[in-house]
Amino acid sequence: MEYKKAEKTYIKFMNEVEKLYKELENLDNHIQVPFKAFWYLFDMDTASFEKQWKFDSWKTKVTIGFYEVVHTRGLNWSETHDGWVVLPFNVGDLPYKYDLDMDTLVDILTDGELRYNDSGYYDVYEFNEYVKEIDDENEAIGVFKRGLEQIRLIREDKIPKVNKLCEELRESLDTRKLIDYCEKSILKIKGEK
Repeated sequence: MEYKKAEKTYIKFMNEVEKLYKELENLDNHIQVPFKAFWYLFDMDTASFEKQWKFDSWKTKVTIGFYEVVHTRGLNWSETHDGWVVLPFNVGDLPYKYDLDMDTLVDILTDGELRYNDSGYYDVYEFNEYVKEIDDENEAIGVFKRGLEQIRLIREDKIPKVNKLCEELRESLDTRKLIDYCEKSILKIKGEK
């Protein structure tokens, strides 16, 4: 079966995905909070149990605060080895760890409609393979139109929110401020000199 209208919509969708991918690559949305580096900086391996507990409690409080503020702005995040990446879309439903690439972006924008699982390896169908899996051209057109609408929403609403929030988070989670706070409040134990 030929799906000319669906293919035309798919081509338009993929062109917009490629443009959005480039925009996301240039997005300054990494928030650095190097908890592991702080752990070693303050020699927590040899610190008392109480100091370790206070440090871990502080780390949890900062992390939960980050999660809450990101969610209240209608955004999401992905963890990195030294902090978080603030995202303009949800990655929680992905059956694999988020990493920005074209296939992952297509998977997110189509709500997994093009995803397939090959013995634990996830990928997305190319158009010619995808149309073999569907019964109705309108179904495919709907998937790609919803994806295009997602792209519009991300560009017009979500990316500006990501930029604004990241600016605020960099101010409040500034590494120097966090180190100072940790030295003054977390590492001091009453009765210890």
